Amino acid sequence: MCDKCKDGVHLGIAKDHRILNIKDIGKQEGSKDTIIFSNFKCNEHLEQACCLYCNTCNQLICPMCITKVHNGHELIEEEDFNKGKVELKPKQKSEIKLEISKSYTTDLENIHLIAVCSDGSMWMGDNTRSKLQHTKLKKNRTEVITSLNTKIYGIATTHSNNILIKTKGETKLKLINAMTGR
Repeated sequence: MCDKCKDGVHLGIAKDHRILNIKDIGKQEGSKDTIIFSNFKCNEHLEQACCLYCNTCNQLICPMCITKVHNGHELIEEEDFNKGKVELKPKQKSEIKLEISKSYTTDLENIHLIAVCSDGSMWMGDNTRSKLQHTKLKKNRTEVITSLNTKIYGIATTHSNNILIKTKGETKLKLINAMTGR
């Protein structure tokens, strides 16, 4: 697993386990450790066990992945992977082309943070103007439900569409009611 997940997510859960950095998987030449691919479930097809390592994408894959996504990629069998017979490639950067399907006008010029609520509304923060707005999308613009004058440095929505915010110099999170703005 990566350092971010190890430290932030799995620290308490994985304390009794031996943790490998995801970048170091397969670099155990001369080690007693082996990776058994079938012990891992596929990230895409959760019911499928992994059977190969895709060196092109730097990940373990299942039989369904081979034909759908990894056809033509450099695939490594478990035995070769564990013997270190192959040189693992660093994960290749891929470019993602974004296409705008629709745009909306807002009175906020520098939106730094957005949190989407389960009802489709959004909280947007503009720290340049010290504005926090609760909005809904309407045709080609945003409709302001609530507007507050505050700078925020972190935001999250709750299951009831209220928000938790982090403000400067505070060590506590503040809960703001979506209906009242307080």
